[in-house]
Amino acid sequence: MTRLAAAIEGIGVLGPGLDNWLSTAAVLTGARGYEPARTILPAPGALPSAERRRAGRVIKLALAVGAEAVAQAGRPAQSLPSVFASSGGDGDNCHEICAALAETERSISPTRFHNSVHNAAAGYWSIANGCTEGSVTLCAYDGSFAAGLLEALSQVAQSRGPVLLVAYDSDYPPPLQFERRIPDAFGLSLLLAPMDSPRALATLRAGLSAQPTSRLAHPALDFQGATSMDGFRFQGPERVKWVEESRSVAAGTKPGRWKAHTAHTSVAAPHRLHRPRVFRPEEFPEMSSSSTSSPGDQDRVLLDGSQGEGGGQILRTALTLSLLTGRPFRMVKIRANRDKPGLRPQHQKAVEAAAALGEAKVVGSGVGARELTFSPGAYAPRDLSIDIGTAGSTGLVLHTLQLPLALRAENPVHLVLTGGTFNPKAPAFLFLNATWRAYLAALGMPLTLTMPSAGFYPRGGGRLEAWIEPATPRPFDQTDRPPFRTLHGTAGVSNLREDIARRMRDRALERLSAHGLSAEIDLVSWPGPGQGAAIALTAEHDGAVPATFVGLGERGKPSEAVADEAVDQLLAFEAVAHAAVDPHSADQILLPLSLTPGRSAFTVSEVTEHLRTNADTIRAFLDRSITIEEPQGEGQPGRVIID
Repeated sequence: MTRLAAAIEGIGVLGPGLDNWLSTAAVLTGARGYEPARTILPAPGALPSAERRRAGRVIKLALAVGAEAVAQAGRPAQSLPSVFASSGGDGDNCHEICAALAETERSISPTRFHNSVHNAAAGYWSIANGCTEGSVTLCAYDGSFAAGLLEALSQVAQSRGPVLLVAYDSDYPPPLQFERRIPDAFGLSLLLAPMDSPRALATLRAGLSAQPTSRLAHPALDFQGATSMDGFRFQGPERVKWVEESRSVAAGTKPGRWKAHTAHTSVAAPHRLHRPRVFRPEEFPEMSSSSTSSPGDQDRVLLDGSQGEGGGQILRTALTLSLLTGRPFRMVKIRANRDKPGLRPQHQKAVEAAAALGEAKVVGSGVGARELTFSPGAYAPRDLSIDIGTAGSTGLVLHTLQLPLALRAENPVHLVLTGGTFNPKAPAFLFLNATWRAYLAALGMPLTLTMPSAGFYPRGGGRLEAWIEPATPRPFDQTDRPPFRTLHGTAGVSNLREDIARRMRDRALERLSAHGLSAEIDLVSWPGPGQGAAIALTAEHDGAVPATFVGLGERGKPSEAVADEAVDQLLAFEAVAHAAVDPHSADQILLPLSLTPGRSAFTVSEVTEHLRTNADTIRAFLDRSITIEEPQGEGQPGRVIID
C-alpha cells in the first residue's frame, strides 16, 4: 500500500479571530491569547471586476486561504492541481435560491444559478489565477475535510508533485442555520508536496486511528455546534485527529511533523453526468476486411506503414489526425518492420474505438491486416470503456483517443481501458502518470490518471482510467534544461515476492550512488490478475517537466537487470546537459504541439526514428512546418521547432 504522506509547503487560515496563518500559529503555540471575533472576508482582488461582483462569501473565503498558502510556498498558482472540500458550499446563495423558489414568480438570477454549483469556488480560483490544471471538488458532510485531505495526499503520492488543498465552510442564514449550525466562516488551505520538498514547513502522514477526537484548550476554538469545519476539530464517524508539533513550525526553527489519522472511507471519482459507453463488437461500423465501398475522397491521405520506425505509431497518429481534421486515410504495409506485422489487438481496438467515436467507415481492421482505409464522420466526445481483450497496451490506445476527446470536449470525459499497463515498447503507467500527464498539463491539456489494476504480459487484465478535461492548448518553449533538483522512484511487483522489488531498488540505489546521485524509491505491490515487476526513476529539474525512465521485468530477467535498464536510460538523459525533453516524450508531445497555434521549440537528448516518423505523419495531414535539427548526426541530441 502506498504510504500517504506529504510535506506542507504553505498554510492559509482565515476564521473567527484568526486573520491568517501567522496569527493562528501564535494562538496555537500560546504566544498570544485567542480573542474571538467575526471572520472578516477580504475582497478577491485577483478576480476581474465582473467576477468580483458576483463572488459570494465562500468564494472570498476559499480564494483568501488558497492565496495565502500559495504565496507562503512561493509556487506559481497557475500550475497547481487543486482539491476543494466543503460540506455545504455557498449557504447564502442556497438560502436566496430557496427564498426565490418560495415566491410566486419563482425567478432565479443567472448569477445565483451559476454560483449554486458545488465547484464554484474552484472555478473562481482558476479565473483568478489563470490556472488550467485539474481540480477536484468534494463534499462528504462531516467528513468533507477528511475526504479532501485523503484526495490531496493521494494525488501527491500519484503525481509526485504539489497539490493545493482548500477546505472551507460558512455559516448559513436563518432558517437553515437552525438545521446546520456553523458559527462563522472558516477556511484552511494546505499546499502539499512530496516529502523531499526543500520548501517543507512540516510533514504530514495519514493513518488509521481508534483514538478519540483531540480537543483544543480554548472553548471558543473548539466549536461545539459545527461538525464539518468546526474550528480546528473535526468530529463524526470519519474522525481526523491532528497531532501538531507546531511550536518549531510557527517559530521557523525546524520542520515539524503533523500526523493525520482517519478512518477508511471511499472517496468517489470526479462526478460525471452519464455512464461510460461500452462498445460491443456488433456496434462497430463497417469493419470487414474486404468491401466494395470506397470513400473516394480527393482529400484522402496515403500512408506507407513500412516507412521510418514502421510500427503502430503511424497508425495511431493517423487515427487521431483523421478524427480531428475529418480527412480520410489509406494505410498500406502496416507495421511491416515488426516481428508480427499487421494489426495487433491493441491496434485493432484503437481503430475500433476511433471508428465508433467518429462514426467512421473502415475497411481492413482485423488482427493481422496490413492495409486499412479509415473515413471519419462527425463526432461528439463521450465517456468510453474499451477492453483490449489481451495484454495489449492501454497507454497506446489512450494516446490515440486523448487529443480527439480533449480538443472537442466541453465537459470532462471518462475513459476506461482494460489490457496491459506495463508493456515492452509502450509507455508504462508510471511514465504516463509522472511525465506524459505533466507534459499535457504544461500544454494546457489536463487529465487525471489512475491504475486500479496492473496488467503485465501475458495475462493483461490491467485497468487504466483517465479523466480527460477540455483542453486550452498553448505553445511550449524549452530549449535548455534547468538545474537538477531531485530524484525519486517506484519499484513494484504484482503477485510476486516483495524481495524482487527490494532487489530492484537496492540495485538502482547502488548504481546511482556510484554516479553521485541519491534517490527515494518507494516499494509497492500492485493489485492485478497476473505477475510482473517494474521500476521507474523520475528526475526532476527546477521548473521543468519531470523525466521518467522505466525498467520492465520479464520471465528469466534478473531484478538487477530490470533496475539497470531504468538507470541506464536516466544516466544517458542526464549526460546531455542542455536537453530539456527525454527521447520518449519528444515524439509524444510533437502531435499536440502541432495542433497548437503558435511557435513551439524544445531540445531533446536523442532524436529517435519515432520522432522523425511522427513528424512525417503529421506533415501528411497538417500544413505545419516541423524542423528537426540534428547537428551531431542521427541518434544524437537535437532541437525541434514547430512553426
